[in-house]
Amino acid sequence: MIKHIPLLIVAAGASRRLGRPKQLVELESDLPLLQKLIDIVLNIPMLDVRVVLGANAEEIQKKIIWKNVRIIHNPNWQQGMGSSISSGIYSLEEKIYSGVIISVVDQPFLSKAIFERILDKVVLGKEQIILSQYLNGSGPPVYFSGHFFSELKKLTGDAGAKPIVSRNRGVIDKMPFDLGHIDIDSEEDLNTYKNIK
Repeated sequence: MIKHIPLLIVAAGASRRLGRPKQLVELESDLPLLQKLIDIVLNIPMLDVRVVLGANAEEIQKKIIWKNVRIIHNPNWQQGMGSSISSGIYSLEEKIYSGVIISVVDQPFLSKAIFERILDKVVLGKEQIILSQYLNGSGPPVYFSGHFFSELKKLTGDAGAKPIVSRNRGVIDKMPFDLGHIDIDSEEDLNTYKNIK
C-alpha cells in the first residue's frame, strides 16, 4: 500500500503567449489556477506536494498560500519544462519514494478524482508509467515509477518527459481524463474554457 508519493506541480514557465503569469489566472472560483490546484491536491493525504517555480517566482509566492507545500526553485527554468522536472526530481532525494506524479498548473479541469484514479492504478515495485488519456491526445498528470528517476533527472528542453514516454510504450497504463487537452496558454484558450464551462 502506498503511504506517501510526491506530486510535482511544474509551474515555472513564463506564460509568454498569455502575456501574464498563467499560474495566477483566476477562473470562476476567484482563485488563481495554482491555488486551486494546490487546494485540490492537499485534500489527498498521501500526496507530498511540491511546486517548481521559475519565472515570476516572487510575484507568485506572494499570492499563494504555501502551507504544507514545498517550493522548489529552478534557476534554469528558461531551459524548458524538462529542466523544471529535473529540479523537482532532485528535490526528492532526502526520502525514498516509489514513484512520482508530475502535473502542470494550467489544466482547468483537474480534479481530486483525476489524481485518485492515478493512485488507484499504481502498483508498487512495478516499472510503470500512467498517462492521462484525453479525448484528444494524452499527457499529464503522469505517474512515473522510481525506475525512471535517473532519466527524469537528465531532462532538459521544452519536450518535458515526452521522450521517456516514447521510449517506454510497453510499460504504459492510461487513465481517462477527457478534458485534459484543454489548457490555458492564451486568451483564446481562456475563451474556449469559458464556452465549455
